[in-house]
Amino acid sequence: MKDTDYIDMINGKLTGDKAYMTGKLRFKGNISIGMKLKGLGVM
Repeated sequence: MKDTDYIDMINGKLTGDKAYMTGKLRFKGNISIGMKLKGLGVM
């Protein structure tokens, strides 16, 4: 993830969902576990 995109996520200008769907956010691992992070307020 680019620095500017990370800052936008922290400031609430970019959601984790939108970042992932547009290819700005990538991660390795189980997608269902990753989606649980959203419920914890991490994404």
